[in-house]
Amino acid sequence: MKLLVIFLTACAAMIVSASANITNAQTSPTTLRRVAVDYYDWRNRQFPVASSDSGLHTWDNKLTDYSPAAIAARRQHARGLFF
Repeated sequence: MKLLVIFLTACAAMIVSASANITNAQTSPTTLRRVAVDYYDWRNRQFPVASSDSGLHTWDNKLTDYSPAAIAARRQHARGLFF
């Protein structure tokens, strides 16, 4: 019984340390900044009217595409960011 407790404690410690290393590697400030810049650029291109309302007038001559295919593509892209 004592050996089982030691084994389970060691396994839990390895899992916690491994997940901490993965989390730290994925959330470094440089990585987070790059992800944020990429997301905001994508969002501004997808919603040019909102971008213009916010003061970025790069896409003033465009409108948001609300076709079913464009909506599905945006949904897929957003899901890909989190999963």
